[in-house]
Amino acid sequence: MNPMQNTKTVLILPPEGTDNADFAVPAAVDIAGYGHVRFEIITGALAAAIGSVDEASPINITECDIVDGSYTDKTDAALAAAIADDDDNKVFAIDINLQNGTHKRFMKPAQPHAGNGAGTDSNLMIKAILSKPMGVGPGSPAEQGLEELVVL
Repeated sequence: MNPMQNTKTVLILPPEGTDNADFAVPAAVDIAGYGHVRFEIITGALAAAIGSVDEASPINITECDIVDGSYTDKTDAALAAAIADDDDNKVFAIDINLQNGTHKRFMKPAQPHAGNGAGTDSNLMIKAILSKPMGVGPGSPAEQGLEELVVL
């Protein structure tokens, strides 16, 4: 099997635009059974900076033992800075090796927030890619988090 087909993609925040407000609450990813997770933060057109909780704070990852519990910051799992208003159409990533240390079962970015774009939206999407399955990996497109998979 191609290593790419041995991953699972989880949509954390569907593509969305907002101005001077929080984006939708991000979904959590269940990391059970995987040795690595990558959070990809993908920008579209930006009118203002984007961060976690406010537009000045870097996007960071949080974790919890239960899906709907109280999430706490994952140590060192953050971008270096908030996403600047001129970082249009870029991909940022936070990789977490799940085989090192102790991790809680559910992870998600802290609440993303866009600054004031003076009436113009800032666009964002976030997905998680789970890899290094421990045991049998995902077999079907649905188990890979996909609606459809075309293999040539």
